Amino acid sequence: YWQSDDYLGIGAGAHSRIKFKDEKHISALMNKHEPNNWLDSIKENHHALQTKEIIKPAERFDEVIMMGLRIKTVINNQQMQRLFGKDISELFSSEKLANLKSTGLIDYNGNSLSINHNHHNLTDRIILEILS
Repeated sequence: YWQSDDYLGIGAGAHSRIKFKDEKHISALMNKHEPNNWLDSIKENHHALQTKEIIKPAERFDEVIMMGLRIKTVINNQQMQRLFGKDISELFSSEKLANLKSTGLIDYNGNSLSINHNHHNLTDRIILEILS
């Protein structure tokens, strides 16, 4: 989940993010929320899927960045290459990264990007700045 890999939620109201074999993009799945409806659907249909939505690349990118910068590990070039075919320096403004680094809000070394441990209380603001 936090690493932006596929995950499968099981049960009433569960959410999943999965890239199916024959599909180009990740799908967001949501099961029926109400437990009795969920169980009835399982019995009748062998699944309780309420919605399936294809996640557009721009939305996927935002999800990866928002999730990745909320954990203590870093977003790195290897992950960005695997998910988007580009390095961090190709995905973000170098001026913006340099400004955030000079203020001490982020740690960036050309290969990895993270929120500076002294500024995790500003994570939402920093993410908005990076993505804007």
